[in-house]
Amino acid sequence: MKLPKNLIGVVKTIKDTTHRNIRTNDDCFKEISVIEKQYDEKGNLIMQFLLEDNKIEQKEFYEYDNFGNQISYSKYKYMTDFTFKDDDGLSCVEERKFKFNEKNDLIYEFESWSTNEHDGGKELYYDYEYNLQGKILQKITKTSDNSTVNIEEFEYYENGNLKRRKYSKTENFNDEIIYWEYKLDENGLVLEHTSYEDFKDGSPVIDEKTTTEVNKF
Repeated sequence: MKLPKNLIGVVKTIKDTTHRNIRTNDDCFKEISVIEKQYDEKGNLIMQFLLEDNKIEQKEFYEYDNFGNQISYSKYKYMTDFTFKDDDGLSCVEERKFKFNEKNDLIYEFESWSTNEHDGGKELYYDYEYNLQGKILQKITKTSDNSTVNIEEFEYYENGNLKRRKYSKTENFNDEIIYWEYKLDENGLVLEHTSYEDFKDGSPVIDEKTTTEVNKF
């Protein structure tokens, strides 16, 4: 096949028998980028590699429980200022862990990341609470020293549709409260979406209000 004169690159994708992408070649004629993916027997993505000119530049790993819930994620990249490296010369820059209850609701999440080996990294923890219908009621974000960063609370209509969401930062993290309220029609479509900002004086102030026309036909 004759290629156009102004062509600057070619992207080739290889799929497996279930039509999942397992390899993507991005050939820009000056360098070649390759993304390779591996799946387990259940079809879950478990590994992903990025190669530049046949050198591994980034790796991502995924783990799942017996119900298909993702329970861990880790990312490795080539970092010049990191001394700890694996066999491929890569350093772990991001890690996440997840826990689920017997209903497969996410109840706990851990996240850590770092862009510089000397900054000590950053860690956040998330706790979740649900009602009997499996709707999230509260999400609390904390730091590694157990300080609360923010709290998200959720209220619902009797039919289970979201009625109100409240986001509040704690005093140590620029005390601020934001509300989102939703008015729905009989089919659960959003008619009106209003956001409020509420500071220490306790007076909600409308920040933005959006009204949606619902097609009745």
